Amino acid sequence: MAPTRFARGCARRTQQKLSKNDLPGLAVLFSVILFFLSATLIYGWKLDFEEKNSLIKIAGVVSGFEQTNKSKAGRKMHVYLSSNGDRYHLTQDDLTYSFPALRTISKGDRITALVAEDCCGRDLEWVWEINRDGETILSYEDTLNSMKDSAMRSGPIGKYVSYLACLLLVAGLGLRIKYGVWSS
Repeated sequence: MAPTRFARGCARRTQQKLSKNDLPGLAVLFSVILFFLSATLIYGWKLDFEEKNSLIKIAGVVSGFEQTNKSKAGRKMHVYLSSNGDRYHLTQDDLTYSFPALRTISKGDRITALVAEDCCGRDLEWVWEINRDGETILSYEDTLNSMKDSAMRSGPIGKYVSYLACLLLVAGLGLRIKYGVWSS
């Protein structure tokens, strides 16, 4: 079956090569994308930040505890809590290596947790503090410091990405002056 006239036209358009006139626009486009990426790397952790007074207190019995390491989400710990017939899925980055007491949580433990609801509408709560039998296993300050430490590791990467974005923006503007409309 021979391709239709429409299909032949689309095939011709996709075979067009980039010219030197397209480079300035591509450089500026990639610089904007890199600026957004660098802002996310530097300031993204603040989107997850919750004030202690805005957290919800949940008390109940642990019905399960697990640690996962998925490629998209990274290492997470999950505490499944039953309270008054409701079931809660508490999650947070896996802090069990920094705070070994978290590994002692087991089925049947009565815990109290300060949590924040998930902003994406998923059926889970983000743990900020865990207490078991009056003893603090994970404090709000520990969780906050862990998030800040993680942000400190991604901050320098974000800074270098922003330098690359600036370089691409300057290159794009320079190419626009040399090859584009501004050259005349």
